[in-house]
Amino acid sequence: MTEPRAYLLLGPEAGEKGAFIDSLKDKIAERYGEPPEVSVYYPFETPIGEVIALLRNGSLFARHRLISYRDAHEIKRKEEVSLLVDYLGSPAADTTLLLVSDETQVDKRIAKAIPGGASKIFWEMFENRKRSWIASYFAHEGLTISPEATELLLDLVENNTRDMRLECERLVLFFGKGKRIELGDVETYIYHSREENVFTLFDRIADGDFPASLSTLNSILLSGEGNGVQLIAGLLWQFRRLLSAKSLLASRFGSEEVWMKLGIRSKRSQKSYAAGLSNYSLDDLRRIIVLVAHYDARLRTVRSDLQPLLLELFLYYCVVRKGLEAEPYRV
Repeated sequence: MTEPRAYLLLGPEAGEKGAFIDSLKDKIAERYGEPPEVSVYYPFETPIGEVIALLRNGSLFARHRLISYRDAHEIKRKEEVSLLVDYLGSPAADTTLLLVSDETQVDKRIAKAIPGGASKIFWEMFENRKRSWIASYFAHEGLTISPEATELLLDLVENNTRDMRLECERLVLFFGKGKRIELGDVETYIYHSREENVFTLFDRIADGDFPASLSTLNSILLSGEGNGVQLIAGLLWQFRRLLSAKSLLASRFGSEEVWMKLGIRSKRSQKSYAAGLSNYSLDDLRRIIVLVAHYDARLRTVRSDLQPLLLELFLYYCVVRKGLEAEPYRV
């Protein structure tokens, strides 16, 4: 049976999608006796018409050319859709086109033009499967991980098996076999494995230092170590702990009892949370947690190039306004 010369690969599960693409490359290499020439393009930099021209011209350096066109859901203009549909009706020989998107739908005409069996949606794992996946991974590597540490890890990594595997691999190297990874261990790992991260950002916020918070945010974004949704998830987790600490203190628990109850054992973390307890009231923290939820929803609906602006606005309303927004923000 002849392999399709075009695939539509949709959905947010990047790990399984990447494994499928790797398998496809291996099949092409086996069939032609050498790896294909691989190129990756995006709609914002290369129109689909230019990609089709490259496919029609074939490869000068390999017997087969494989082109991956990412963010395929952005192909919307009538003339571009028609051009692509025409190509899919008669694709070039010795080429493979991968139309890839994290979304689950593209223009209906494009979807209809894809050969039978060559359209796949890679869905995210259910929450319970992600937890068991992480537990199984560490068990295979000779480690165990607590439920609390698993929850934090899931909050701080992208929601797909590719990034989960990468972060788990780093944790195995960081701690070595035979270790039981606890909540504080994940905190320690994240704090020490990156120069600036969601924990150092929280330190600046807890201090009430708006300029330093902006500087740390920009360093994180420039490093490419995290996106807006990840950062917000990490901050939400820490603000919830800070609110719990504030509530316990209001109930006349001593600070040492609070640290013990919440598992805040490192001196660095205790210093950061103590600063937050000093700079934010109980009402402030309740408003900030609502604010975090609002910005999480906003970050999930805007283009990636708008995320830095939204995060800066969030820091302003969080640190300067203590959770008070002047008015609803629209993008």
